[in-house]
Amino acid sequence: THTHTHTHTMSFHREQVMLDELKEKMSTMTGELETSKTKEQELQALRKKEAQLIKTTRKREGERRRKESELTTELTELKKKELEQRVTLGTKKCGLEASLKNNAELRKKERQAEQKISKMEEEIKDLNISKAHLKMEHATEVCKLKEQLEKSHCKWNAALVEKEKEWKASWRKRESELETALEQ
Repeated sequence: THTHTHTHTMSFHREQVMLDELKEKMSTMTGELETSKTKEQELQALRKKEAQLIKTTRKREGERRRKESELTTELTELKKKELEQRVTLGTKKCGLEASLKNNAELRKKERQAEQKISKMEEEIKDLNISKAHLKMEHATEVCKLKEQLEKSHCKWNAALVEKEKEWKASWRKRESELETALEQ
């Protein structure tokens, strides 16, 4: 009887496992089904959006074409006006040039301005010359100062050397005095 019970328990366990696997498969499939339903809904929403966009785009395209033709008309009008204005301006210019040629006053003023300019140029030249002189003077001053500094340096160096000699001599003297004292 023991063996029989054991076998029975084993087969019951195997059935339980198979049942669990089936349950798992079913839940997976249910999940997949839910996902595909959601995807289908998303796809429909996207198709709706696409249709809406196409509609809007067509509408905008129509508006753009209408505006474009309006602008083209406007541009043509502007070009026509520009041409008319050029003709008018040309006529005016001719008249002005004629009156300018006869205007002696303007020529006189022009000459005066030229004279002023040449005078100013002369002044600028003079200024540049005095600037150059100043520069030279400055350079000379700098040279003099440098020379003085170098001379002072030489004097200081000589004085230092002398001091050093004096100090060394007194130091040697003191050293020999100490040695003498130590020997006694």
